[in-house]
Amino acid sequence: LYLTELSTVRIQEPFVLYRSYLWMSGLPIVLFGFMGAAPKKFVPVLLAACCLVLAGLAWNRLDTFSDNLKIWDDAIDKYQGDNLLYIERGYYNRGNAYAAAGRVSEALTDYEKAIGIDPKYASAYFNRGNVYLKLNKLAEALHSYNTTIELKPNRAKAYGNRGIVLAKVGRHAEALSDFDRAIQLDPEQAVYYLNRANVYSVLGKHQDALDDYAKALSLYDEALRMDAKDSNALLKRGYALNMLNRKNEALESFRRSCDAGNPEACKQLH
Repeated sequence: LYLTELSTVRIQEPFVLYRSYLWMSGLPIVLFGFMGAAPKKFVPVLLAACCLVLAGLAWNRLDTFSDNLKIWDDAIDKYQGDNLLYIERGYYNRGNAYAAAGRVSEALTDYEKAIGIDPKYASAYFNRGNVYLKLNKLAEALHSYNTTIELKPNRAKAYGNRGIVLAKVGRHAEALSDFDRAIQLDPEQAVYYLNRANVYSVLGKHQDALDDYAKALSLYDEALRMDAKDSNALLKRGYALNMLNRKNEALESFRRSCDAGNPEACKQLH
């Protein structure tokens, strides 16, 4: 089975199944053969020794798989060399784990590493843009989203997030164009309507804004019928209700989002 493992892990997709244990299926055969050849009085000792060794290996694997960062640290450590197939995915996924943990500097380093290995890795540019946007580094975020769209011109989220950046820097017409494109590509994504409504409101296009807030609200209501505890949907629903001047309903939505663990919603209650 060595060749099967080699083709599965080293050639086909090392970061979907970064380590295979197909060879372990032969271990019982080898073990029983070895025990059969050993003197009977040594068999219990040998079995105990094997169990201790396997217990140590099992503990190591359990520890590794207990945490996303440990998984990808382990994967990257075992696949040294930037020329290995799909090595950039290890850095990308570890960057995602760092970003989720709030370790943005390390996330950016890993995204840069992934991009250095594969300059056409659109998802790495997109997630790098998300980190820059969170840090309010708008020029860097805009550059990352521009590159994402060059590589993947039909990625709705890239237009949606670039629209946020453009709105923040006062380029409202371009922001509207990006939100329009995002909605064209993914018309069921409520946040695009919400963000477009905010731009319409700034531009004084109040009826257009109200229409988009109402559309966003209906989509968030639909999402909450599927998952009543979706804290992000509850938060954004609260924003839409607030802009529609339905203040009491907005507060209730913020309260439910806060109860579900969303700190941004909790801030809206004070």
